[in-house]
Amino acid sequence: MDTLLMALIIITGTVCTLTPIYEFKTKNYKWTYNVLYGATLVMILAVFGALYELNKILLDLSPFSLIEGILSAFKMVMFGIVFNMLIKFVHKIFKPRKKREHNKKKDVDIVAETILSLEKTLVNIHQCSTQSIEQLSTKVLNCFNSKFSSLEVATKSLEETTNHNLEAINDNVVSTKSELLSKFQMLNNNHVISQSIEILTTSINSIEKTIKSMKESQIELLQSNKNLEQNQVELLQSSKNLEQSQVELLRSSESMEQNQTELLHINTNMEQSQVELVQNSKNLTQIIDIVLEDINVSQKLIHSYLSKMVELNNTSQNTNYTETINTLFEKYDATLKELVENYTNKLKQETIPHKTSLQENLLNSLLKMLNSNNISNCLNINSIYDINKFILEQYTQELNELIVHNQENNEIIKN
Repeated sequence: MDTLLMALIIITGTVCTLTPIYEFKTKNYKWTYNVLYGATLVMILAVFGALYELNKILLDLSPFSLIEGILSAFKMVMFGIVFNMLIKFVHKIFKPRKKREHNKKKDVDIVAETILSLEKTLVNIHQCSTQSIEQLSTKVLNCFNSKFSSLEVATKSLEETTNHNLEAINDNVVSTKSELLSKFQMLNNNHVISQSIEILTTSINSIEKTIKSMKESQIELLQSNKNLEQNQVELLQSSKNLEQSQVELLRSSESMEQNQTELLHINTNMEQSQVELVQNSKNLTQIIDIVLEDINVSQKLIHSYLSKMVELNNTSQNTNYTETINTLFEKYDATLKELVENYTNKLKQETIPHKTSLQENLLNSLLKMLNSNNISNCLNINSIYDINKFILEQYTQELNELIVHNQENNEIIKN
């Protein structure tokens, strides 16, 4: 748009300037009087172009567009003024003249006056241009200063954020490096495996010691049976003595007969208690035999469990190996503790109505055995085989799955 306006100004000014000269040479004056309208049109186009450039400056306040707009507006105004004055000057010189009168000035004076007016206009134009250039330079400097200050603030903030981000990245790198080193040390640490194998070996040794202690307890029970038999003999002897005392008491008064009947009742109760003690001793011996058999079975299962652990140790490790071993031992210990508590509660609940001191001693010895720290003493006598078999089969199944998973990982690494 600005180029179109500039072209219109130049074309109109050139045509209006050359027309009076051409008609002066040809002496055919047709458009000479109308060229003044062209001078006015040129000035109007120049003012319209300057307003258009100012509108563009207001829409985009960037420094480069500001400079370019002001220069193009100034150029249009200058071209408009120059062509306006040039058209008027040419029209004044080359217009058709009437007969000169003597009182009019000569042509030389007119030319001199026009030259003076042109000089004045040129001086005014120069002053206006210098003032506009100074104002433009001050505005440009102010704009550039504001832009540079905002740029400095932005660069400072950018520098601070980059320093902060670099510090955060360094901290993250250091923390991740330490975590990776700790994890690598955990993966290369075989101390946990050796501890697990030592725990299993100690558990097997404790089972063997428990078997020995159970055998000793069986010997003690046999000794207690002998003591029971001796007590029976003593009781028979005492019964004979009581019978003799009965004969003597029958010869006495009726009060002695009542005492004799009470003694007979006591004797019958003692015989019943003796029969119950013998039956209890037999049941205890049978229970101890069952316990010994089940301990042998659990020992075999633990040996197989240890072999699976050794086989797992020979395979390649993954990150879940230590956690899996620890969880297996925690489950096993929790199950054994639960079995111990159930069995002790059962023994405490299954009380006999008339317990002798020998029965109390047997029950206390069993409770001491169950409260000991040996693994085999923590087994439930009524269901030891089924529970141990179920628990150890689950552990062996989990170990087999872990071995298969490690073998698959090895094959993937080889491929």
